Amino acid sequence: PTAGVGIGRRLFGARMLCRISNTSTATGRFFFGVTSATALPNNAQPLAVADHGLIVGWNETGTGSTNWSIFHNDGATSVTVDNVTGPVAKDTAYHTIEINWAASGNPNIIFDGTSQSITTDLPATTQILFFNCIAQASTTTAKTLLIKSIWIEADK
Repeated sequence: PTAGVGIGRRLFGARMLCRISNTSTATGRFFFGVTSATALPNNAQPLAVADHGLIVGWNETGTGSTNWSIFHNDGATSVTVDNVTGPVAKDTAYHTIEINWAASGNPNIIFDGTSQSITTDLPATTQILFFNCIAQASTTTAKTLLIKSIWIEADK
Protein backbone atom coordinates (compact mmCIF):
# COMPACT_ATOMS: atom_id res chain seq x y z
CA PRO A 1 0.00 0.00 0.00
CA THR A 2 2.18 2.84 -1.19
CA ALA A 3 -0.32 5.46 -2.37
CA GLY A 4 -3.97 6.26 -2.84
CA VAL A 5 -6.77 6.32 -0.33
CA GLY A 6 -5.79 3.33 1.80
CA ILE A 7 -8.55 1.02 2.95
CA GLY A 8 -10.48 3.54 5.00
CA ARG A 9 -10.61 5.46 8.26
CA ARG A 10 -11.96 4.93 11.76
CA LEU A 11 -14.71 7.35 10.75
CA PHE A 12 -16.21 4.42 8.81
CA GLY A 13 -16.75 0.88 10.05
CA ALA A 14 -14.17 -1.71 9.06
CA ARG A 15 -13.26 -5.34 9.59
CA MET A 16 -10.02 -7.20 8.84
CA LEU A 17 -9.62 -10.91 9.46
CA CYS A 18 -6.75 -13.30 8.81
CA ARG A 19 -5.76 -16.87 9.59
CA ILE A 20 -1.99 -17.08 9.57
CA SER A 21 1.12 -18.84 10.81
CA ASN A 22 4.76 -17.83 10.71
CA THR A 23 7.41 -20.56 10.36
CA SER A 24 9.72 -19.07 12.99
CA THR A 25 9.59 -16.61 15.87
CA ALA A 26 13.38 -16.21 16.01
CA THR A 27 15.13 -13.22 14.43
CA GLY A 28 11.99 -11.73 12.96
CA ARG A 29 8.56 -10.25 13.43
CA PHE A 30 4.95 -10.44 12.29
CA PHE A 31 2.51 -7.53 11.96
CA PHE A 32 -1.18 -7.44 10.91
CA GLY A 33 -3.34 -4.33 10.90
CA VAL A 34 -3.54 -0.72 9.74
CA THR A 35 -1.26 2.30 9.92
CA SER A 36 -1.13 5.82 8.53
CA ALA A 37 2.32 5.04 7.13
CA THR A 38 2.12 3.87 3.51
CA ALA A 39 4.66 1.14 4.31
CA LEU A 40 5.71 -0.48 7.57
CA PRO A 41 9.28 0.21 8.63
CA ASN A 42 11.61 -2.79 8.50
CA ASN A 43 12.37 -2.72 12.22
CA ALA A 44 11.07 -4.08 15.52
CA GLN A 45 8.55 -1.30 16.15
CA PRO A 46 5.79 -1.08 13.52
CA LEU A 47 4.54 2.36 14.58
CA ALA A 48 6.52 5.57 15.00
CA VAL A 49 5.36 8.24 17.45
CA ALA A 50 3.85 10.29 14.59
CA ASP A 51 1.97 7.29 13.09
CA HIS A 52 -1.68 6.51 13.63
CA GLY A 53 -2.24 2.78 13.74
CA LEU A 54 -3.53 -0.47 15.16
CA ILE A 55 -1.28 -3.52 14.65
CA VAL A 56 -1.44 -7.05 16.10
CA GLY A 57 1.76 -9.08 16.11
CA TRP A 58 5.13 -9.59 17.74
CA ASN A 59 8.74 -8.62 17.23
CA GLU A 60 12.18 -9.98 18.05
CA THR A 61 13.32 -7.45 20.63
CA GLY A 62 11.95 -4.90 23.08
CA THR A 63 8.29 -4.30 23.87
CA GLY A 64 6.13 -6.91 22.14
CA SER A 65 8.87 -9.54 21.87
CA THR A 66 7.55 -12.18 24.28
CA ASN A 67 3.80 -12.36 23.63
CA TRP A 68 1.34 -11.60 20.86
CA SER A 69 0.82 -7.86 21.25
CA ILE A 70 -1.39 -4.98 20.16
CA PHE A 71 0.49 -1.85 19.07
CA HIS A 72 -1.74 1.25 18.90
CA ASN A 73 -1.12 4.97 18.53
CA ASP A 74 -2.90 8.27 17.94
CA GLY A 75 0.02 9.95 16.16
CA ALA A 76 0.57 12.39 19.01
CA THR A 77 1.98 10.42 21.92
CA SER A 78 4.18 7.40 22.52
CA VAL A 79 3.04 4.08 21.07
CA THR A 80 1.04 1.88 23.46
CA VAL A 81 1.72 -1.86 23.44
CA ASP A 82 -0.68 -4.26 25.21
CA ASN A 83 -0.57 -8.04 25.44
CA VAL A 84 -3.29 -9.90 23.60
CA THR A 85 -5.66 -11.17 26.30
CA GLY A 86 -4.17 -14.25 27.91
CA PRO A 87 -1.39 -13.34 27.45
CA VAL A 88 -0.52 -15.56 24.48
CA ALA A 89 3.18 -16.35 23.95
CA LYS A 90 4.42 -15.77 20.41
CA ASP A 91 4.54 -19.05 18.52
CA THR A 92 4.32 -20.68 15.09
CA ALA A 93 0.78 -22.07 15.44
CA TYR A 94 -2.06 -20.95 13.18
CA HIS A 95 -4.07 -18.10 14.69
CA THR A 96 -7.21 -16.27 13.65
CA ILE A 97 -6.95 -12.52 14.18
CA GLU A 98 -9.75 -10.01 13.64
CA ILE A 99 -9.64 -6.23 13.97
CA ASN A 100 -12.98 -4.45 13.70
CA TRP A 101 -14.76 -1.26 14.68
CA ALA A 102 -18.12 0.39 14.16
CA ALA A 103 -18.09 3.84 12.51
CA SER A 104 -16.12 6.19 14.81
CA GLY A 105 -16.13 3.43 17.45
CA ASN A 106 -13.45 1.78 19.52
CA PRO A 107 -11.55 -1.05 17.81
CA ASN A 108 -12.00 -4.65 18.93
CA ILE A 109 -9.29 -7.26 18.61
CA ILE A 110 -10.50 -10.85 18.45
CA PHE A 111 -7.61 -13.28 18.81
CA ASP A 112 -8.58 -16.95 18.44
CA GLY A 113 -12.12 -16.13 19.60
CA THR A 114 -11.15 -13.98 22.61
CA SER A 115 -12.22 -10.35 22.25
CA GLN A 116 -10.74 -7.21 23.79
CA SER A 117 -11.55 -3.57 23.16
CA ILE A 118 -8.95 -0.86 22.66
CA THR A 119 -10.19 2.45 24.12
CA THR A 120 -7.11 4.69 24.34
CA ASP A 121 -4.34 5.91 22.05
CA LEU A 122 -6.47 5.33 18.93
CA PRO A 123 -5.95 6.44 15.34
CA ALA A 124 -7.89 9.63 14.57
CA THR A 125 -11.30 8.96 13.00
CA THR A 126 -10.32 11.03 9.94
CA GLN A 127 -6.87 9.50 9.40
CA ILE A 128 -6.40 7.47 6.19
CA LEU A 129 -5.20 3.97 7.12
CA PHE A 130 -3.25 1.45 5.03
CA PHE A 131 -3.49 -2.35 5.48
CA ASN A 132 -0.50 -4.60 6.26
CA CYS A 133 0.02 -8.32 6.82
CA ILE A 134 3.73 -9.03 6.85
CA ALA A 135 6.50 -11.26 8.18
CA GLN A 136 9.88 -9.57 8.35
CA ALA A 137 13.33 -11.01 8.96
CA SER A 138 15.77 -9.14 11.20
CA THR A 139 18.70 -11.15 9.82
CA THR A 140 19.48 -12.79 6.49
CA THR A 141 17.41 -15.83 7.52
CA ALA A 142 14.21 -15.86 5.44
CA LYS A 143 10.76 -15.84 7.04
CA THR A 144 7.76 -17.64 5.62
CA LEU A 145 4.27 -16.34 6.32
CA LEU A 146 1.59 -18.99 5.81
CA ILE A 147 -1.75 -17.38 5.00
CA LYS A 148 -4.93 -19.47 5.03
CA SER A 149 -7.20 -16.46 4.48
CA ILE A 150 -7.47 -12.67 4.61
CA TRP A 151 -10.75 -10.77 4.58
CA ILE A 152 -11.10 -6.96 4.52
CA GLU A 153 -14.33 -4.97 4.45
CA ALA A 154 -15.11 -1.30 5.03
CA ASP A 155 -18.33 0.74 5.10
CA LYS A 156 -17.13 3.35 2.62
